[in-house]
Amino acid sequence: MDDLTKRLQDLKERFKKISQSIDRAVLTEEIQQLETQVNQPGFWNDQETARKVSQGLANKQKQLESLASLEKRINDTINLSSLQ
Repeated sequence: MDDLTKRLQDLKERFKKISQSIDRAVLTEEIQQLETQVNQPGFWNDQETARKVSQGLANKQKQLESLASLEKRINDTINLSSLQ
């Protein structure tokens, strides 16, 4: 069990380093700016630009959601392993 706990802690540290390279506050701000842009009247008038902006928004949202989900899964796994 100690080996599993150590490996999980190592995983958590590696995730922390990767997560720090992605500034979540900046990412959240970029998402908010893109959402504001998407909600502007006439946004869909230029289909090509609208598609690119919408795709960029979706990618940033997915990145933020993936970080949060992975962090939760790592923490949940560590918590479960400590119960045994």
